[in-house]
Amino acid sequence: MFAFTYYSISLFLSTLLNKSSHLLTASIALWAFFIIIMPLVSMMIAFMILGIPSFSAFQPENDYWKKR
Repeated sequence: MFAFTYYSISLFLSTLLNKSSHLLTASIALWAFFIIIMPLVSMMIAFMILGIPSFSAFQPENDYWKKR
């Protein structure tokens, strides 16, 4: 799905931009946005909405090591 979205946006940009060098720059910027910036922003938004999970949220209910 991500590849299809990226290809669709690239095709849209190729119709808007006349020079291939501009298209390459825009494509690299778009790739950097989706790979680097968007995950960081979505993580920050999730932390602002839900808060940081507590330590107990990461502990399994049936702790294997406590039974031994």
